[in-house]
Amino acid sequence: MNKQNSFEAYYKAFVTDFGGSVLPEANDVKTADYWFPKYNVLAELKTLSEDSTLAMDELLKNAVLSWGGDFTKIPIKTDSNGFPYVGQEHIPDEVRKKWMDKQFQQIERLVKQAQKQIASTKVRAGLSTARGVILVSNSGNPYHNNPLSYREALGALILKRAPAGGRKYPAIDGGVYFSKDLKSREHGAPFWAPFHVEQPGNPVGAEISSFLLDLRTGWYTYIEKTTGVTVRQHDVD
Repeated sequence: MNKQNSFEAYYKAFVTDFGGSVLPEANDVKTADYWFPKYNVLAELKTLSEDSTLAMDELLKNAVLSWGGDFTKIPIKTDSNGFPYVGQEHIPDEVRKKWMDKQFQQIERLVKQAQKQIASTKVRAGLSTARGVILVSNSGNPYHNNPLSYREALGALILKRAPAGGRKYPAIDGGVYFSKDLKSREHGAPFWAPFHVEQPGNPVGAEISSFLLDLRTGWYTYIEKTTGVTVRQHDVD
């Protein structure tokens, strides 16, 4: 069993322990992964399991070269996992935009997939009033060990507008970017970075915030129960 499948099996067991249901896969269309009836929430799990450091570093080098700069003069730092990274404050604005656009494209692919899966499950299961949540777990990609930055990208994307003016991904009301073992760059600990949509006159924000708070508590408790390790994780505010 590879790392991604191993984590997903562990998370399925957690969902059941928490009182949720693991939804069966459909033959004709991809559906959401989990249903939490107590909270009226459908959730889709996306797992980052492959290290994208080399690919993104190559993109950064090419962007710097095309801009006319010398990438060897950009300072290299070392994160809490012992991996090298480049601080954004040292990247020229022209390069940063191209680099960030590429990162957003990768993250938006996950959001787009989750939107389709949650929306189709609402229709198939007759859950039109259900809230939708995207769960993004980083189980093996140290390149994205800045939870605040990744959380901000996810939050911006679920608020993205379609040409007609409405939200492009309306089936997603919030989510969380988290890790079980991977350490954050800044704090050197596994992290939990929630986010949700705020809409005037709509209780969705409070509902999702409450669900994610309970989910975090249940997740920490489950890790301690199954591993015997007291959780010392960092919440990203």
